[in-house]
Order: sequence, then C-alpha cells, then structure tokens
Amino acid sequence: MKLTLKLLSLVFIFMFSACDSSDNISAPQFASEFQQLDILLREHGYSNLITTVVTSDTQFDTFMTDVKGQENWNTKEEFLAVFDTTTVDFKTQNLIFYRITESSGSVTLTPQAPIKDVDNLLVTVTRDVPDMGTDDMSYNCLAYVVDKNITAIVFQVGTKKETILNSTQEEKPAVCTMQYAPVCASKEVQCITAPCNPIAKTYSNTCVMNVDEADYLFDGECPNGTIPKNCTSWYDGCNTCSKNANGDITCTKRYCELPDAPFECLSTI
Repeated sequence: MKLTLKLLSLVFIFMFSACDSSDNISAPQFASEFQQLDILLREHGYSNLITTVVTSDTQFDTFMTDVKGQENWNTKEEFLAVFDTTTVDFKTQNLIFYRITESSGSVTLTPQAPIKDVDNLLVTVTRDVPDMGTDDMSYNCLAYVVDKNITAIVFQVGTKKETILNSTQEEKPAVCTMQYAPVCASKEVQCITAPCNPIAKTYSNTCVMNVDEADYLFDGECPNGTIPKNCTSWYDGCNTCSKNANGDITCTKRYCELPDAPFECLSTI
C-alpha cells in the first residue's frame, strides 16, 4: 500500500512539473498588436462614415467632432462612449474604421477574429444572404486599434477582398482611397442661358464626392437620368425608386438590359 502511494505521488509531481515547464506553448505574442473595438456592427449613422485610417490625435479629434455634428444616427452616444474608454497611443498605434454597405438589411454579417499573416492582418467577414430579403440599405462598420508595425489590413467580406494600408505617417494629406464604393450625388451645374437643375453623378466613393462638393443622394450608381434634389420618387427607365424623409432609397429590382424609357421624376417635395 505504501509503495502504491509513493508511486502515485511521483506521478502527480511529474504531471505538475510538466505543466510548469518553460517548453510549453504560450499564447500568441502578437495579440497585443491589435484590438477590435466594441462598437455596434450595424448603425444607420455609419452612412456618414467612409473607410478611414486615423493616424494622429489631430485626425482623431477632427473625426470625433464630425461625428458629433452628424445626423441620422440611432445610437450616436453609445458609439462615442466607446472612445471615452479607449486609449490609442498614436505614436505607436492607428485607429481603423472599415465600412461595409449592404443593399439589403436582411444580409447577416459575422466578423471573425483577425489573423496575423507576416506583417498583415486578415479579417474575414462571412455573409449570410437569404433567398428573399428587404430592400433597405444596411450600414455596417468595424473598428480596430492596430500597431503601426502592421503593414496592411486585408478585409475579406464574402468573396470581396480589400486591402487597407496601415499608414504610419503622423499627418496625412486629404486624399481619397481607390476604394470603389459608388455613391450617387447631386452636383450643381452652371448654365449660360437659364438656371439648371442639378445633375445626378456617380462617384467612386464618398470621399471623392465630398472633394467635388456634391450632395449625397444614396449609395450605389446613379440611375439613367437626372435626379433633382427635391425629387422623392422616380422611374429610371427600368425600376421605380423612392426616397423617404431620412434619405433612405428603396427601388424595385427588375432586370433590364437597356432602359425602356427616359428618366422621369414622379413626385417632388
């Protein structure tokens, strides 16, 4: 009996020694190089945002001031509160906002934990698309604090892959990215003989639209024709669209190879 107890004691000692061994596999050391912030994934106010890399305190202060002055938010205070408890050292870190726009609110997005690949981060977002869905736009955003030694963040949303460079410059010029997230906007034009209605113009993204000082209408490419600013419903030669008081656009989804009629504004305010 005594021999059995001694053998058991030796077994337990060996087991605990193994657990304390310095050869054990430790947790990944790169986990501290990035942090996902706990903001809501979907929020109508994200329609005001574009994919952005914030690299300095000055840029951050400007960003927060802009958000505080924006409209069409549902939970703006909750969004701002996240940054009251988040510390970003812009000497060594950047703050990245990545916007994802879906043409239907029925699409479910599920972000996966970031994976480090050499000097890049890979963020995979799965999309669950139902057979039938709503026509409402869905504005989504992910936010990360990332060390400046990370070269880029690669976002894989469904089948779409986009690389966002993680700039380490202290101050960046006001330039727009080459991201193609088309928006339709109203652009004032000058006529020689008479006043003209604004024209609807497609811009590659919101940043380019702002640089051209155009007025946002809705996400996506403009339909065939001109949309006056006071037009609340129209026929584009294929589908009928309408715009509510919040600026949300809904359209029928009929397929047309070519428009069967010219653009027509159906109602105005």
